[in-house]
Amino acid sequence: MKNISHYQNEIGKSAKTFKGLATLQKKGLERLEKLEIPTRKNEDWKYTNLAPMLENNYQFKVNQTTAFPKDYISLDENFDHFYFLDGVLQNDISDKTTVTASALHELSENQVQHFSQDKHYFKNDFSHVLNQAALSNGYLFKVKKNDQCTKPVICHYYFSTPNSHINITNYYQCDENSQLNILEIFHSRDPLYINLSNNVFLEQTARFYQTTIQDCHQDSLYLQNTNTQVRADAHFENVHLTIGAKVSRTNLYTDLQQEGAGAQIHGLYSLQGDQHNDTMSYTKHSAPHTHSNQLYKGILKDNSKGIFTGRVRVQKEAQQITAGQLNKNLLLSPKAHTYSRPQLEIFADDVKCTHGSTTGQLSHDQLFYFQARGISKDKAMLILANAFSNDVLFKITNRIVRDFSLKYLAQKKVTAHD
Repeated sequence: MKNISHYQNEIGKSAKTFKGLATLQKKGLERLEKLEIPTRKNEDWKYTNLAPMLENNYQFKVNQTTAFPKDYISLDENFDHFYFLDGVLQNDISDKTTVTASALHELSENQVQHFSQDKHYFKNDFSHVLNQAALSNGYLFKVKKNDQCTKPVICHYYFSTPNSHINITNYYQCDENSQLNILEIFHSRDPLYINLSNNVFLEQTARFYQTTIQDCHQDSLYLQNTNTQVRADAHFENVHLTIGAKVSRTNLYTDLQQEGAGAQIHGLYSLQGDQHNDTMSYTKHSAPHTHSNQLYKGILKDNSKGIFTGRVRVQKEAQQITAGQLNKNLLLSPKAHTYSRPQLEIFADDVKCTHGSTTGQLSHDQLFYFQARGISKDKAMLILANAFSNDVLFKITNRIVRDFSLKYLAQKKVTAHD
C-alpha cells in the first residue's frame, strides 16, 4: 500500500542504525513488508481506520529546538523529573536518581535481544512492527534489587517538530523486591504522529506503578503498545488518561506469569470534537492464584467516539484466580458514540471472573437540581462528569501522583476539582 511504502522509505532515509539494534531493526523491516495498514476487516481494529491519518505522510526528520521549553520545566519537589525533547533525554536539566536510564543505542545486541522477545499478543500489530522497524530512540529504565524508589518520577515528553513521526521504545526492568512509580506526560503544540512502545519486566515481589497522561495536539495521531510480564508476587498498576490527539489507540498486554502476580489496569478517556480513542486490553492469567482488575471509563462530547475492547484469558493451569473487568461510558452529546466489548476466555474451572459494560447520559433531573440552585448547565455537567471520572482517578495508588493528575485534568476542564 502507498502509505506503507512512504514509511518504509522514511525509515530508510532517516532512521538511525546502531550496532546493538541492527538485528531487531532488520527483523522489523522484514515483518513490515508483509503487513498492510489495519482496516475494519481486522477484528482488533473493527472500529478504527488509521488510513486517513497516515495519509498525512508524517516525516521522520526531527528538528530539535535549542532547549526544552522553560514553561514546561517543573519546580514540583514532590517528584524527580526526567525531560525528553523529541524523545531524547535532556540530562542537563533532568534530576539524578537511583533509577538508571540507558539509551538503547548504548546497549549491546545481547541486552537488546533479552528485552525484545516478542512474547505478547500484539507482536504482529502494525504499530508495534513499525516501531521495531524504526527502532533507534528509547531508553532502558532499571531499578536494582530492593531499591524502593519511593519518590515518584515524572517523565516530561515534549515534541517540537510539526508533522513529524517519532517512534519511542522504552524498557522498564524492576528487579526483585524493587519499586518504581512513573508518571508520563505527553504533550505537543503541533500535530504529529507518536508511536510508543513500553515493555515492562517485573521480577519477583517487584511493584511498578505507571500513570500516563496523553495530552498531544488535538490533530495528532497517537499509538501506544504496553507489554508487561509479571513474575511471582509482583504487582503492576497502569492508569492511562487520554485527553489529547485526534486519533489514539492504546494496546495493553499483561501476562501474569507466576503465582501471586497481580495487575490493576485502568483508564479514562475524555473526548470532544471529532476525537477518536480506541483501547484494546488483553490480560492473560498464566498461573494459579493470580488476580487482575480493570476499570475503564469514557466521557464523550460532540462527535467523539470511544472504543473499549477488554479480553481476559485464563489458561487451563490458572486455577483459583480472580479477574474483574468493567467499562462505563457517559455520553454528553446525542452524536457521540461508544463501542464496548468486554470478553472472557476461561479454560480453568475454579475461578472468579466478572465483566460488564454500561453506557448512559446525564440525568435531566440531576441537571435540573443544579440549575435550580443557580449553577449553570455547563458547570453542572462538569461537576457530574467529575463525579463519574473519580472512580478511575482514585485508582492511582500514589497520592502525590493522584493529586497531580487531578489538578492537571482540572486545568483542562476534564474534572471540576479546585
